[in-house]
Amino acid sequence: MYVLTPNATNVTDPAVASATSINASRATLHYAEDAGPGRYYVVVHRTAGSGNYYTISFSLTSNRSFGLSAYSGAFHEYMDAARSNDRWTLWVKRGRTVTIDLYDPSGTADNFDIYLYTDDGTGMPNSTPVGGNTSTGDHTTMTFGPTWGSNDWTPLYLRINRASGSGPYTVTWTVDHYPALYDRISGADRFQVNSEFIVYTRYPYYEHTSDVIVASGDDAAMADPLTASGLCWAYNAPLLLVSKNASKNEEQLIRLDDMAHFNGNTGSHPFKVHVVGGAASIPTTVYNSIAAAVGGASHVERISGATRYDVAKNIALRMRNVRSDQRGRVLFANGADPDKYFDALALSAITAKNGMPILLVQKDSVPAATTSALSQLTGTTAPRFVAGTATGEPGLLGHRR
Repeated sequence: MYVLTPNATNVTDPAVASATSINASRATLHYAEDAGPGRYYVVVHRTAGSGNYYTISFSLTSNRSFGLSAYSGAFHEYMDAARSNDRWTLWVKRGRTVTIDLYDPSGTADNFDIYLYTDDGTGMPNSTPVGGNTSTGDHTTMTFGPTWGSNDWTPLYLRINRASGSGPYTVTWTVDHYPALYDRISGADRFQVNSEFIVYTRYPYYEHTSDVIVASGDDAAMADPLTASGLCWAYNAPLLLVSKNASKNEEQLIRLDDMAHFNGNTGSHPFKVHVVGGAASIPTTVYNSIAAAVGGASHVERISGATRYDVAKNIALRMRNVRSDQRGRVLFANGADPDKYFDALALSAITAKNGMPILLVQKDSVPAATTSALSQLTGTTAPRFVAGTATGEPGLLGHRR
């Protein structure tokens, strides 16, 4: 059995590794990749005899080119005496600071060392590390950044050397602007909580996120994100909260930039941000900053209306237009009294899961926009009014019957 590198022109070229049988039935070889990415060949020669079949099994353990998140995370690995090092690639956005910790549970000082390399511009690590620490106990930690990298997204290469011994190790890394490994999703305000929640639920790399719903998280526009949850169902999209106060949007713009980067403008459905609410809720300046973060105005649209009732109506109609499997039911909640918005908040999980739009009413009347929405949502049956009598009068239940 032989291994050939991507530099081979045909399977008869000289092998870089080979093995002969170590007993009557098995041959084993180890090869530490150093010829770069590409197609590697395993060649099996019949030296004598014949048989019905043979089996090849293999594991890739020396080069981890993929699999490490651009955000905070950890991995566990075991290195035995057959390997001298493990190599991993971590993709990180330029200008961010990375802190990496190597944990050797054996507690010995010289089992494993860790080194960090930047990219040489060709997709390979530079020959000289930019950081490295020798273990002096259970842990060794190094911090790198933020002035590095020539591209927007740049690989960092981790090399774990086995100085002596063997056994398990753990590497943990954190990247600024991204949450560490945690059990509690929290932040200084609702915007940071929302930002961290999106990272947590869309990890890794915001997979399958071709749409994002953006709504105001300010108190004055509380109704918008509640009814916007239906768009999360329609587009299978996260809901991102922004503020009129630009200083609260730093993390949100980072999230949008990353989601646009990883989901790009490829395929039949280019990346799109759906901004819910008019300029009174999300000012033009904020709208423009969103457009700049995701690659231009062509990737952003606004879904708005003259009143919150019109916004809810337009969201319901958009849900019907985007997905034909929308259920023929509508949810109602009080949209006039902010103290009653918790009713709609309870409904938001239902509409995001089942696609039932939320329409807003007043305590003792149904606004024209809501009546219009019901008329256009043909096939709607069994509307659900979710409120106590302090929120909506019982007579509203019969308004459209």
